[in-house]
Amino acid sequence: MLTLDLTQGYYQSAFGEGLEAEALAKYLLGFLGLEQDKKKGNLVEKDNPALTIVPQLNGALFPVGADHVGPQADFNQQVKAALAVLNDKNGDFQIKAETVSLAQFFEKIRAAADPGEPVRLIQTELRDNSEAFEYCRAYMLDGVLSTRLYLKRANRLSEHKILRQVEPFRALLAAHKILPYSREELNFNWKLLLKNQPHDSICGCSIDEVHREMQVRTASLNDGLDL
Repeated sequence: MLTLDLTQGYYQSAFGEGLEAEALAKYLLGFLGLEQDKKKGNLVEKDNPALTIVPQLNGALFPVGADHVGPQADFNQQVKAALAVLNDKNGDFQIKAETVSLAQFFEKIRAAADPGEPVRLIQTELRDNSEAFEYCRAYMLDGVLSTRLYLKRANRLSEHKILRQVEPFRALLAAHKILPYSREELNFNWKLLLKNQPHDSICGCSIDEVHREMQVRTASLNDGLDL
């Protein structure tokens, strides 16, 4: 599974705070594991490598936006101004930036990664908070387990149905050449299931309208799985 651990979080509002180019430049340096040499003024690597760096790309993803807040209208202009500050002090070594979607960023990683070598192997379920900071940057919030429990129960039942019943059964039908394997249909059903699993949704801490949409989505999912 190709995933990206946002070690500094996805909530990055720096470009919407009216910061000067120098302040934005310093903020971006933190994602690259660089800092300005106080004596020479050029950029140097920090002693500790930045956890935000993606080694395959020799770069980092800087999320732009926050909850319910998209990129600012002058985002690209702010990036250019910040880069001008950085590269003016850095001599021959130039820092570059590219505006991409998450899908485009993952395509870049997929193209650069060795498919035979896992980037990182995680062997635990990540439910034990004693190991939270070995892999993550925060504790699992057990306090939301009882919030809107009907949503969690419906989601778990649907997950069990697609994973333990529908997929194996259709694989058997395909293996015995009774029916072709319905890959596109199953992929569509998986996407419906996953749309109910963002943290504000499955935690039950969003607004009522969001959770009503989850119930409609679950009903649609189960209709498809029961065919």
